[in-house]
Parts: sequence; C-alpha cells; structure tokens
Amino acid sequence: MDRVAAVLRGAPRRRALLSVSVAVPQLRLDGPQAKLKDYIYWGRPAEGGCAIAVGSATCVQAAGAGRLQRLDQTLSRYRRDWTHLDPEGVAQPPWALIVFAFDRDDPMDGAWQGLPNATLRVPALLLRCRNDETVLTFTCCPRGDATPEQQWRRCQGDLQCLLDEGVAWPPAPGRLKRGLELPGPQAWRGMVEHALQDIRAGRLSKVVLARSVGVSRDRHFVVAEVLRALARLTPEGTHMAVAQGASSLVAASPERLVSVRGARVECDALAGTVARGAGDAEHPGRGAQCDKTRREHALVLDAVTAALRGACTDLQWPARPKLLRLHSLEHLWTPVSARRYAGVSVLDLAAHLHPTPAVGGSPTASALDWLRVHPDCARGWYAGAVGWLDSAGDGELAVVLRCALLRGAFAILYAGAGVVAGSEPEQELAETELKLSTMLAALADG
Repeated sequence: MDRVAAVLRGAPRRRALLSVSVAVPQLRLDGPQAKLKDYIYWGRPAEGGCAIAVGSATCVQAAGAGRLQRLDQTLSRYRRDWTHLDPEGVAQPPWALIVFAFDRDDPMDGAWQGLPNATLRVPALLLRCRNDETVLTFTCCPRGDATPEQQWRRCQGDLQCLLDEGVAWPPAPGRLKRGLELPGPQAWRGMVEHALQDIRAGRLSKVVLARSVGVSRDRHFVVAEVLRALARLTPEGTHMAVAQGASSLVAASPERLVSVRGARVECDALAGTVARGAGDAEHPGRGAQCDKTRREHALVLDAVTAALRGACTDLQWPARPKLLRLHSLEHLWTPVSARRYAGVSVLDLAAHLHPTPAVGGSPTASALDWLRVHPDCARGWYAGAVGWLDSAGDGELAVVLRCALLRGAFAILYAGAGVVAGSEPEQELAETELKLSTMLAALADG
C-alpha cells in the first residue's frame, strides 16, 4: 500500500477531512475478520457487492428530537471542506456511515448499554467490493503532530486484518438453547388484545409490537460466519453488521428506507406478511392478498408517499403491490420512486419517513405514544436504520430487520408484527416466529 503513503506525503496539511482512494484488484472481500473489533459491514449478496468500514477518522453522536438533523448538519460541514485524492480515477466518493435507533429517545440500556442512539462516522478505512473490483479508501482528519502519512501507518493493523484470508471455523457444536423472551407468549397475546381494543375505539389504525428472544450456544458467534449463512439462506436485500465494543448487530433486511442517486429517490413500502407459499396449490402467495394484509400494506404505502410529497416531485409507484418472496415468508411490496427537490438530503428524507407504519404504526404519533405507554422490549437499533452517505450527496439507508445482537456465545433476536383490525393474537405471534426463523437458522449454521 505504498501508493497511498506516496499520495499522502504530498497532501496539504489542513484540518479538514482528507481521503485517498486506490484500486486493490487482487483483494476479494469476504466479510469482516474475527480480529476486527470496530466496523460496519454493508452487503448485497444477490448483487455481488459489499463494503467494510473500519475505525474512525471522525465521529459524532446524537439523540432526542432533531437527532438526524444534527447529524446532517455535521455531515454538511464535513462536505464543505473534504478533499478526495483519486490518483487512479476509481471515481468512488468516500463514505460516512450512519446508525440510528428506532426511538429517538431510547436510553439504550439493557442489552444496548454503551451503544449510541444515533451516530455518524467517517471511517478511517473503507473497502468496497463489487464482483472482482475492490477499492480502498483511507480518510483522516489532519491535526496536531500526526501527519496524514503517520495516521495511515497507524491503520496498518486494521488493514492487515482486512487483507488476511478468512478463518475456517468448525461447525457449531450442539443446538441453540432458547432463553428469555420479552414479552413472553402470554404477555404478547395480552398486548395484542389491548392494541385491538384501542383500534376498535378509533385511537389507532395500526401499531407494530416487537419481541426479543435470547439464545445461546457452547461457542462464540462469529459475525463473518453468520453473514455467510445469511447469504446462503436469504441473499436478497441488504445484509449488515455493526460491531462496537463487545457487541455486534447482524441483520438481513428486506426493507430499504430510502436510496438517493443524484436527484432520484427510491423507497420501499413493505408490509403484509404471511408464510411463504400461503394459499393453495393453484394460487401460491394468495395468503398475502387477503383483506387484512392489503389494508396493512395500504397504510404503509400511503404514509411513504405522503412523507415524500413534502420533499420530492414526480412520485411514481405501481398500481398493485408486488410479492416479495424471502426465505420463509413473503411480503406485499410496492417500490416508490421520486425526484428530490434541490437541497433535500438523504437524512432529510429519512427524518420524513422514519418510522414508517411498517415498524411503528399509524397514525405515527399515536402509535409511538401507545408504545411508550405499553413498552414491549428494549428495541435499541432494531427497526432503526443503518446506511451510508457519500461526500457527493448520495446515500442509502436500510431498516434494521431480521436481526440479532451478538455478544460472545449469547444472542438476542428481534421480530415484530403489525396489529390492525382483524388481527388475531396467535397469528401475530406465529408471524414473529416466522421472522425469527431465518436468523435462528443462520446462528445455528454460523
């Protein structure tokens, strides 16, 4: 990597962010290595692309009302004076990575202790791979006596971890042991009944309840192995991992919150869930077309399009939802596209959209108030979002679904179900088990 050092020697000594990108054609990225302790992974197995962001050139945290706006303002300051040296013409702008919790006021206690409610990080090292093309970007914030080249040298340990070949781990011994569930099945049924009472009284149209399930085994979970298992089981959607301290969040999300490329905006309206192939032999997928799932999906689509209208023009979506088939279930899915107004950022759009009725409820404010009065489990980053934002203004965020929080040989899995008129407690409990099944299989395999 002397090419990077050579470029940095002639770089200007400034206090602003400085990035250098070079091609690394001989490197094939295969997930985060076990030695890495502080990283964010973003992958699309079905498309043959992934990225790993390691360390931090600069980082900011936020919580409470306006948290995304504050992070957006910080990113705007970065962009105003961000130098990107691209001696080989790889044409891939540097990234900032963002993670934020479902609830802006979540105290991040319990299993989430020590993790930020919302954070924006510009990584020191970023490796992006698509098929056989890999690009390395190094970013630093020149300050004090440490020159850019000296900061580059300090990253060599993490860089070597990224370049090392993956470790072949033995199969997991024995089965997963299932532990504490919050809320438990009986409490869950009671919460669904309570929600249905408020829906019948007209105080809500929908509320999304969540459950957490603890599992353990005899050997530590390895993030890279879990990601590989997820790639085999469900290559669709966005796979992500966020490691900080002793905790690692792993997810395989089918839901894009928002994607921006130039002026083009794309979002997913995803809601209405049944077991894969529910229906009959002649009409597989008919189960996802029942009145309840159609109404649930319509609430999400209406909310997504309403949120975009204040920031975008030229909204378009198909007249009928599509059927998104995943590992063990299927969803009604309507892709929505638009063109953003000048000056509207990715995080502006995220603030308008999140939380959609797919993860919160409808009306949004009433559903969130209901959840604060009737807490289900400590959601933390579950049903929040993870994504990237580049120095040119593009970016993408995915909702954190089908996820587990790993700590050593222990994991907590999260799943939710939307309660609307016509919901039945036992069916909603079964839906959460369906959503848990993919990650349970991946943990058993990885």
